[in-house]
Amino acid sequence: MEQVHGGDLQSYLQKTVVSEANIVEIMRQLIMGIGYLHECGIIHRDLKPENILIEPKSSDTFRIKITDFGLSKLGAPSELSLDCCGTPAYVAPEVLHKVGYRGQVDLWACGIILYSMISKKFPFQSNDRKQTFMQIKQKEPDFSDISFQEEVSPECVDFIRRLLEKDPAKRISVDQALKHKFFHNQDAKQKKKQAAVAMTNGEEGQSKFMDYVSNPALAALKQAEQAEHQGILDGNVPEIKAGRQTIFMRRDNAESDPEDDNNQI
Repeated sequence: MEQVHGGDLQSYLQKTVVSEANIVEIMRQLIMGIGYLHECGIIHRDLKPENILIEPKSSDTFRIKITDFGLSKLGAPSELSLDCCGTPAYVAPEVLHKVGYRGQVDLWACGIILYSMISKKFPFQSNDRKQTFMQIKQKEPDFSDISFQEEVSPECVDFIRRLLEKDPAKRISVDQALKHKFFHNQDAKQKKKQAAVAMTNGEEGQSKFMDYVSNPALAALKQAEQAEHQGILDGNVPEIKAGRQTIFMRRDNAESDPEDDNNQI
């Protein structure tokens, strides 16, 4: 495995303020990774932030890697596992009930990870391990913390609820998870944000400038420039020179149009 420079997710969360957009991307990659493992017949069984590595790609993008397969199991999709293993705070209720379990235990762990990323605590936790296990089997997650009320969307809370469904047959699947509004609403927000940034960086000005160019002139210029690029025409031919001159003249008029001063947004 190649070197991963960002450390594990636990350390990353301790030193970084993560937005919901960052959390969405972490969870998207994590669940996609789990989906791939399950397709290969592998149940991880010990997913937690310490076993997830962060590889920074830029100042605001990263890639995660799932590690530590010491407790993982390879088997058929329909095969039930009975051995009780995992880290206590992340173990699924069906493991504790000893009725057999499948890959849904990894999605339960995702719910614990997501809950703790937001609230900085576990949904089921006690100083006594037996009491922790009792909470996992019987208690519903508490969303009264201010972090769930003010810092994340209702879709995020709903997503956690569906991951922490105690009945594995009703728990959200990998495919269902990736289609949840938790991901798609954030994608829509990101697109709006990118559109706003593009507009402030000159996209609107470019659109306004193009309004000054007559369609026939623009079409003729595009055809001529394509021919120039293909070596069919020389850049000094009248069609290209005239087209460029028209556009530059229109642009100068657009930049100096006094009506623009009254149309600020």
